[in-house]
Amino acid sequence: MNIIKIRAKPQKGSNAAKVEVMKLRVAAYCRVSTDNEEQASSYEAQIAHYTEFISKNPEWELVGVYADDGISATSTKNRDEFNRMIADCKNGLIDIILTKSISRFARNKDADGNLVINAEQAEIVKRIFREYLEGASCQRICRGLERDGILTARGNPRWHDSTVRKILENEKYMGDALLQKTYTVDFLKKKRVKNTGIMPQYYIEGHHEPIIPKELFLQVQEEIARRGSEMDCLGKKRRFSANHAFSQIVFCAGCNEQYRRIHWNNHGRKSVVWRCMTRLHHKNDCSARTVSEEMLQGAFLDAVNDMVGNSRDYLRTLHENLETAIHLANPDSVEYLDARMADLQRELIERTARHENYDDLAEEILRLREVREQAMMDDVDKTEYQNRIRELQEFIRSQPKRLSFNETLVKHLLSKVTVFEDHLVFEFKSGVAVSVEK
Repeated sequence: MNIIKIRAKPQKGSNAAKVEVMKLRVAAYCRVSTDNEEQASSYEAQIAHYTEFISKNPEWELVGVYADDGISATSTKNRDEFNRMIADCKNGLIDIILTKSISRFARNKDADGNLVINAEQAEIVKRIFREYLEGASCQRICRGLERDGILTARGNPRWHDSTVRKILENEKYMGDALLQKTYTVDFLKKKRVKNTGIMPQYYIEGHHEPIIPKELFLQVQEEIARRGSEMDCLGKKRRFSANHAFSQIVFCAGCNEQYRRIHWNNHGRKSVVWRCMTRLHHKNDCSARTVSEEMLQGAFLDAVNDMVGNSRDYLRTLHENLETAIHLANPDSVEYLDARMADLQRELIERTARHENYDDLAEEILRLREVREQAMMDDVDKTEYQNRIRELQEFIRSQPKRLSFNETLVKHLLSKVTVFEDHLVFEFKSGVAVSVEK
């Protein structure tokens, strides 16, 4: 388990004055069986340790150490100090609790003190992550969950986009935990607000068993960033759409704008076509052609069938792409960065004990953490690229000579379509590009 302290951002003006007087109220909880002399000594040592540890931190105010005799086993019924601590928390008297292990709270855990995953709800979370990576929007995921009669964690039949988005961005699903996302601003009214850097936070990696693999979670974060950063040719943010297989992936070769699916009524003849958005809204700025959906689907099938029919050539290209991807090196490995941050954190603790300034170390730890996150993203991209290559290799080997159109095939294999005047270029997620004259 790796714990990273995210220091509070330097504050200016009125905010700085507020931070100087706003200390975190910290308590500790310990529980040791006192039926023998050795355990009793440990019990007293824990109380002394927590008292000293909390008191010497200038950002903390000691509320007290709550200590129970551990003979009463796992039930909280006879733990007077534990129950008094929980009551003080509910009354807004405590901001942070320090304890040797959260298993000492013995709630929602198994016999060994580990957090237990709710299997039924875990499947819902996995479904949300899977559908998002398959191209579904948050709204579309909501409608599917409602259609299938799946309730939210609070038992509500209505799902909201914001609920799905929070699930997708919640680090707890990959086994990590970010502590102190909120803090108390009014102790009497128990009012808490989002922590935007006013107070320090603590990020714990490997805190508990994950529901979503870290690689998959990071893929989703990249996809969220990609969808949020897309702009049209005028610099305006694009609205994400995943209603159709070719949504968001068909582009104009002339102006690089996306194509949009529209229902066309041309002299009483109705059809579904794809048109360049620049041509659609600013006719004189682009002369890109209109492409019928039937022709787009047919061209995609031609591209796929070309790969299947000329499998030897394409498999050789895929093998070369795979070899290149395997040998792509990352100069800053995650392991190296973890070791470097651990060294800096040890030095930071030593400086803190000596009451020396550690701002430079804290800034370097934060910088390395950002580099580490990017390195993890790069590793995920590399692994995903290799997987896509292997998938296409297997697909080509296993297919019959001719295929029929399938939307799932488009979403799974295709990355981009570029429309030229006399041909279309289909770029697959494996790195292979196929040109089709249409």
